[in-house]
Amino acid sequence: GAALMGAAGAAATPVLFSPEVLAQGIALSAVVFAVQVGAEEVFFRGWLQPLLCLRWGPWVGLTVTSVLFGAAHALLQPVSALAVLNITLAGAVFGLLALRTGGLWAPFAAHWVWNWGEQSIAGATPNPGVDSIGSLFDIDLSGPALFSGGPDELNGALSTTIVLSALLAVFVLWGARSRR
Repeated sequence: GAALMGAAGAAATPVLFSPEVLAQGIALSAVVFAVQVGAEEVFFRGWLQPLLCLRWGPWVGLTVTSVLFGAAHALLQPVSALAVLNITLAGAVFGLLALRTGGLWAPFAAHWVWNWGEQSIAGATPNPGVDSIGSLFDIDLSGPALFSGGPDELNGALSTTIVLSALLAVFVLWGARSRR
């Protein structure tokens, strides 16, 4: 997503932060995101999705869980329809990872890398600027909201929709191919 945004001119040049801020902030944020992502994955992909898949089948269970994942994030703060769609697509990616691998490690890793990478590596959250934890870079998303995400940051960017849709296609094909 970030590479497409850079190519579209929707991301500013990154800035390196001091080593002290990096060491402390990035380590702290890694732990904070692990706890937050772990709780979400246990609830959505470890408990809710298997329950719904057992009752209604894998595609309905995956779809309902993904929609609820998007809705839960939208309840935390007002976001655009595109951001809700992207969060729902991310939930589907994480859900398919759980279905394809039979566990929570793959969706946990993907979810953690996304959240931690967006904030602690790219510095794209909040936009503009970097929060008090710090980040490796300070990529300020700019330009039309459709490409930069506007106030919804990467979650509201069309490039994120493209990347998540491509990942979903890969995981769906992965499943279809493994069943042959």
